[in-house]
Amino acid sequence: MKDRIIKASDSLFKQYGFSKTTADEIARQAGMSKRTLYKYFESKLQILDTLIEEKLVFLKTELNEILGLKIDFPEKMRRITTSVAVTLSGMSVHFLEDLQRNTPQIWEKISGFRKEMVHDYFPMLLDEGIKEGHFKKTINKGIAVLLMMNAMEIIINPKLVSALPDGLAQQVPVRPEELFDKIIEIIYDGIHQGDSIF
Repeated sequence: MKDRIIKASDSLFKQYGFSKTTADEIARQAGMSKRTLYKYFESKLQILDTLIEEKLVFLKTELNEILGLKIDFPEKMRRITTSVAVTLSGMSVHFLEDLQRNTPQIWEKISGFRKEMVHDYFPMLLDEGIKEGHFKKTINKGIAVLLMMNAMEIIINPKLVSALPDGLAQQVPVRPEELFDKIIEIIYDGIHQGDSIF
């Protein structure tokens, strides 16, 4: 029953945002009464918290599995990018702005995941890329990780994009998965061996 509620809320949050979705609408979408819904969740906020937690746990598990695979580095990067993209699918700029503005505790959880990516995953990826000869040995790891950290920050903090001049902001993909893919592409091409700018 909880899965039905989470699935229904996910669909509605994607379509209307968290703030504009009511518990009545979630219950209706899940095919139950609001009273039944409240047997499983105390509030709409708890539903959102569970939904985000499930997404982040799923993503962490998948990233750890990908990192453990014996595949070449470019393929590993592609799989990681795809995994993040799929997990972020449906989390539009408006949805993220809604969370940042109205649910600080949920926003803190998302920000915590970004920090975990920076501390645990990005340095590991850089080391592997250097070892396999895809990145220059002379690369400044601190700056490279900082770039990756900023990539995550841009995705989960829509206000950064909205601060751009209109002409530039219009060039930025709206969907987080497209934005992440483009940022990683630029970072990777920029520090890749060959005719790179770094």
